[in-house]
Amino acid sequence: LVQNYIYPRALNGEEPYATWLRATDEESIPMFRLEDIEVAVVGGETNGYWRIMGGYYQTTVSVDEWR
Repeated sequence: LVQNYIYPRALNGEEPYATWLRATDEESIPMFRLEDIEVAVVGGETNGYWRIMGGYYQTTVSVDEWR
């Protein structure tokens, strides 16, 4: 994912990726930017699980209306 999506953006000068690309081996860079973290909470399953994926906001839906 980094090679295909983040690295080209860094090469094109898009921040903060360009700065991260120039970082030395001793510098720490964040794995995820806080503004890029989104959470969807749903429930009611006996076999719950979680996963991380690329995505974007689509809509807000009332879970109560599904009942």
